[in-house]
Amino acid sequence: MENVFRFSTALDSSVLSSFYDGDLSYALMMFEIFLVEIPSEVKTLRAELEQENLEGCRRILHKIKPNFVMVGNEPLTDHCTKIEKGIKEGQLTMQIAAPEIESIVDEINQTLILLEQETNDLKQFLNQ
Repeated sequence: MENVFRFSTALDSSVLSSFYDGDLSYALMMFEIFLVEIPSEVKTLRAELEQENLEGCRRILHKIKPNFVMVGNEPLTDHCTKIEKGIKEGQLTMQIAAPEIESIVDEINQTLILLEQETNDLKQFLNQ
């Protein structure tokens, strides 16, 4: 019987499977990059939020939003896009945007936890 890896967290495994098309080494590499880069972006996003710099928040959201599709959380990409667009078009004030951005930060942190688990599972699988 063939030993097949299955993504096991709440991240969208169908998206992950189709995005990486079975190239688990590439998936692992991308996950590891995400786990290194995104926490520093979250830190910057929080700093911009604390300084009430709405444009700074928008820039960070714009920069990080494509990454979430690559790790199986397309709804988070969509949420970032919606908030970024609302800020850019002047539809969102800091008072309205701040809770949305906090929600995005919480979701990113949950995604990081799930991705850490997937990364560990992938490492174990690939080292067999």
